[in-house]
Amino acid sequence: MAQDMTIDELSRVVRDGFDNVKSEFGKVRGEFDELAQMVKGEFDNVGHRLDKVEGEVKEMKGEIKEMKGEIKEMKGEIKEMKGEIKEMKGEIGGMKAAMVTKDYLDEKLGDLRGDLVVLMRKEDTK
Repeated sequence: MAQDMTIDELSRVVRDGFDNVKSEFGKVRGEFDELAQMVKGEFDNVGHRLDKVEGEVKEMKGEIKEMKGEIKEMKGEIKEMKGEIKEMKGEIGGMKAAMVTKDYLDEKLGDLRGDLVVLMRKEDTK
């Protein structure tokens, strides 16, 4: 009978050990579940942030596309202006060619003054 008690005691010790391991495993599992929930919450938070960033990136892409269109339009307008400026330069060149110089005007005014002086002298002598 002493041998049966030893087996019963051994069985109880083993059962108590398994119960303790089971209890500790339950605690670890609870902590693991808590940690998993925290990690999931952080990943969800990161996901929301990425969704926000993605929306902002899409908005910026739209704005960049709009700017590209505006720049293309401006380039066309600048090209037109260059043509108009070139045309104006040609017109100014023509005006310069047709213009008289100050020296030319001074010479003609001097001739006119001389002619007037001659005419006045003729008038005075009569």
